[in-house]
Amino acid sequence: MSKWQRGILTVLLVLEVLITILPAVRGLLFEAPARSVPAAARNEVVLRETDVPVGQPRGVRQGVLLATTALMLVTALSALVLIWSRPDARTWVVTFTGTHAAAAGLGWVHSLPLLTLLATVTAVAVPLVALAPGRRGQ
Repeated sequence: MSKWQRGILTVLLVLEVLITILPAVRGLLFEAPARSVPAAARNEVVLRETDVPVGQPRGVRQGVLLATTALMLVTALSALVLIWSRPDARTWVVTFTGTHAAAAGLGWVHSLPLLTLLATVTAVAVPLVALAPGRRGQ
């Protein structure tokens, strides 16, 4: 793997990790003050999923989002480690692409468009860069 490939892959994977971690960090840093919530709204159910199929438990979409982003995060970080520790290895590309294709499918089925977009873009871009020939004629 050439230096430009390693650099582009590092940027792509770090961007994916940052985009994946951003909601969690934002949720940990900022907390709404208790006084800003009206007393009548405190007992109101916040979770409303009008398009949930009959018989499916509530909160499935949030669980899918959490589990899928965790898988994508672990896969991206392990790929980042392998890019720098074993630059000639290419076996990680299969796991990375498969995980991200599954994440895109889950995002599509559960109506999570941003997750689907992130998983699809990285599932296409990372293998294209990783499997591109390092030099002309390879």
